[in-house]
Amino acid sequence: MRRLSRRKLFLQGSQDNASRESKMPTSRSLDRVVSGTPNCEMPPPTSVQREHVQSSQVDLRVDVPGTFGNEASNSQDHISSSSHSSTGPMPRLASSNTKKRRRGRTILRNITTLPDDQRIALEWNDRLQPIGENRENFVNYIGIQARNGALVPIHYMDWHEVPQRHKDEAWNLVKKKFVVTEQHKNWVMRKLGDRWRAYRNKLKVDYYDQFDTNKERIRNCPPDVHLDQWKQLVKYFSSDLFQARSGRGKSNRAKHTMVHVCGSKSFAQIREELKNSHPDKREPTRIEVFRATRQKKNGDIPNEDVCRAIRSLDEIEMIDADNSQSSNGHQDALSQVLGAEHSGYARMFGFGPTPSKIWGKKVDRLKMENDKLLRQLEEERAEKEQLKSQQEQLKAQQEQMKAHQDQMESLMTSMMVTLSQNGFINLSSILHGSAPITSQGNNNEGAGASHKQTSQQ
Repeated sequence: MRRLSRRKLFLQGSQDNASRESKMPTSRSLDRVVSGTPNCEMPPPTSVQREHVQSSQVDLRVDVPGTFGNEASNSQDHISSSSHSSTGPMPRLASSNTKKRRRGRTILRNITTLPDDQRIALEWNDRLQPIGENRENFVNYIGIQARNGALVPIHYMDWHEVPQRHKDEAWNLVKKKFVVTEQHKNWVMRKLGDRWRAYRNKLKVDYYDQFDTNKERIRNCPPDVHLDQWKQLVKYFSSDLFQARSGRGKSNRAKHTMVHVCGSKSFAQIREELKNSHPDKREPTRIEVFRATRQKKNGDIPNEDVCRAIRSLDEIEMIDADNSQSSNGHQDALSQVLGAEHSGYARMFGFGPTPSKIWGKKVDRLKMENDKLLRQLEEERAEKEQLKSQQEQLKAQQEQMKAHQDQMESLMTSMMVTLSQNGFINLSSILHGSAPITSQGNNNEGAGASHKQTSQQ
């Protein structure tokens, strides 16, 4: 009966409207929902938009997609398209089994709205890599420029084919917001190209791979991409050249099994933290960086390949502890375990530095290694010469000692002959060992005593 009475009350128009108005989200609750959407490019709703939302009963489960360059219009269109009639279902929040909400596009309003006379200071390390508290915003801002098709078109086959004027425009925008100089331009341009390629790869995954034909792909153009650029990009994605490149890339990527677990924190920042945590403030070795970026904070290693690599590094450290801890070269223990360095990338140093910048060019490295071998040969030759000289000195000392010994023996023989001639010793008895040595004085004394005894008798 209670259910029936409630249904009757629900069917009554005035009470039905009152019930709906009581359940509708207020403007304050709507503000909380909108402001809670992470980094989506949607401006705060105006009073007109609030009235429109309340009258149209918006389903709050809708995930407002971020747009670039035209946030307000696209967001309003999305809200309008998601609205329902006055007789539609009641608004409700997303349940646990609905599609997971994704963060919106990064727009960095606190940076893009900076006055022209203000710029953000950055901290750089010795290898011209950004570090410090403003590093993340700096990298994200470069990513925003890379995703702006009006600034940096995406339909070119390769980053090197993008006209220089587009790159210069992006560089000028970076200079307006951050304190950078010409010595930082190389890193910024490389990072811009890296983010440009990453953005195109995301477009391929989200808007190209989801459809079977190019007609469907073109019809479902990404909302923040110009249609003409998207058509050319779809054509390039479908080409044999790109398919071959993509196959090689997937094959190479499958070989990378020892991925890091440090999230968005750069290796340059991690190296700086390891350096500051060391008592001597010394530069961390590549082995130390490898451990820090592959182990979780609690010490767990979520990868068996990483476990095997660390065990191998431990064995090398036990055998040659001094070299493994002090060496940071391209032939250290890490290169013995993981293999030689690849062209253009130096492991455990982060984005930017190349092997030629850290260890010199390959020709220079070979020359340095050759010079090192020559120095080792010279040192070995010097050691051999020193050893030979010491042996000669020892031989000379032995000969000198032998000559001195011969001289002493000759002197002793001469003295014995002299004593024998003077009657002090019996040389023949000494040589044959038949009688003790007696002096002539003792013999005379014995003869005198015998004569004295005879006379007394």
